[in-house]
Formats: sequence, C-alpha cells, structure tokens
Amino acid sequence: MKKIHHLLLITLCLSVLNGCRSNEQKTSQKSTDLITTKTMGLAYLEEFKLEEAEKEFLKFIDLAPKEKLGYANLALLI
Repeated sequence: MKKIHHLLLITLCLSVLNGCRSNEQKTSQKSTDLITTKTMGLAYLEEFKLEEAEKEFLKFIDLAPKEKLGYANLALLI
C-alpha cells in the first residue's frame, strides 16, 4: 500500500513540475494521465490486483493507442 502512495506522490510532483501553460496544457495533461495510468497499472500488477491492473492498462491504450507499452503491459496479465 505504501508503494501506491509513493507512486501517487511522484505522479503528483511530476504534474506540478509540468506547469499549466495554455498551449501545452492538453499535451501536458495527456502526458500526466499516461504516466499516472501506467504507474497505477504497474503498482496493481505488483500487488497481484490483476483486474485493477487490466483496467489501467486498457485506459492507457485508450489514451495512446499507438504506444506499444500499453499492449506489452496488458500482455503481462496473461
């Protein structure tokens, strides 16, 4: 459980460091969402919470369908 809290804290710090620029806000938000989703999926996988991990990896694929990482992480569940 502590690992999830640490990962969320890291994700929060990354999102704060990205800033809130008007032109880059959507790109920045998407990047933050991708990092958060990937991190949560891997944390759930580490804790053997496979259903939650699957949901996060599917969300990652929805956000970035051309990224191979989402499919590779999803394959870890098989």
